[in-house]
Amino acid sequence: MNEIRYSKVLVVLCCLALHIATLSAQNDSVRFFNEVDTSFCKVHVGQDVRVGYYSTGEIYDMSVPRWDDCEAELVSGPHSTRSSRTSFVNGKQENLSLHGNYYIVRFKKAGWVTLPSVRAMTGGKMRTCSTMKVCVLPAENIEEVVCSVSTEPETLRPGEVFKFVLTCNRHPDESKPELEHPGIRQLSFSTRYSKKDGKEEYAFVYRMEVVRAGSNIIRVRKLTFGGADYPIKPFLLKIDGETYL
Repeated sequence: MNEIRYSKVLVVLCCLALHIATLSAQNDSVRFFNEVDTSFCKVHVGQDVRVGYYSTGEIYDMSVPRWDDCEAELVSGPHSTRSSRTSFVNGKQENLSLHGNYYIVRFKKAGWVTLPSVRAMTGGKMRTCSTMKVCVLPAENIEEVVCSVSTEPETLRPGEVFKFVLTCNRHPDESKPELEHPGIRQLSFSTRYSKKDGKEEYAFVYRMEVVRAGSNIIRVRKLTFGGADYPIKPFLLKIDGETYL
């Protein structure tokens, strides 16, 4: 009888241990990592760069990165974010839900930079994000920069939705150059990048709507490369169909 009871207790203990091991494995499957947005492939001194800290589990507490440690200037943040992502691991599709914060920073020096590590309570325990190195290139030489502005389409009418496009052969410091556009409503913003025959093109696309007839002026308020201002003439948008500088 005692042997039977002992066997039952042993089975219960084994099941309990298996359950605990399963929970531990589930928690260990949580990934906590940092990431740099390199959609334009390069990071230069003085440019806006998005650096994120993400987990595949809910985050209940996260420390703040010490940007001075990597000689970076904090432009804005933290910004809370949730997103989903599909990846392939060993040929298998994996759907991930990401939670975390991102920051907009500007690096002050060229060279290899180690991003600051942070700690967060996620997946049932406190985790430390592994460090990551980023290659920061020298600031863009403004003497080699060429920028222009245009509209798509060129001929506009009151109430019509159009695109105002700022195009440069180098990426400016600003991740989203600001516009001044009284009488014109901005609806959305997007970016485009292309490279052909070694020549790069960065396009900043502002989807807009004309809300009043007559002449409207669009100004690029701030456009810098390596901290140096690049002058863009005000763009005079003639709603009757004549578009000129």
